[in-house]
Amino acid sequence: DIFTLAKGLANGLPIGAMIGKRKLSSAFGYGSHGTTFGGNKLVLSAASCVLDQMAAEGFLSSVQANALYLKEALEQKLGGLTNVSAIRGLGFLLGIQTSKNLDETVQAARDRGLIILTAGQDVIRLLPPITVSPSEIDQALAVLQDVFA
Repeated sequence: DIFTLAKGLANGLPIGAMIGKRKLSSAFGYGSHGTTFGGNKLVLSAASCVLDQMAAEGFLSSVQANALYLKEALEQKLGGLTNVSAIRGLGFLLGIQTSKNLDETVQAARDRGLIILTAGQDVIRLLPPITVSPSEIDQALAVLQDVFA
């Protein structure tokens, strides 16, 4: 009935928003919901630009195509390696399940200019920005191939 938005809504500037069903509006009358950054015109302008970009013709279909490209390329380039047991996820939130040492793998990728994180005991987590280009994906894939080889 309610979901919240933050971070990416204003491209990293401090903002938060809550969207809910109309029937819930009576629960949020004047003064019932506080805000630290409420009314900040700079941040609201940035959020407006982000929403315009996301609503632009073809933007979301491009995001979906690039996310599919990344996942399929990961499966093709890393899926057959003995130290990779699974590639899973949805959209750009992807995990590479591996038997490799996670700390060493993260550092090796960072040494080559790619920031990756971990998730749990045996997963490398990828979460690129939705504006990542196919050429940037190819650069990341080259680093990951090198790191996992």
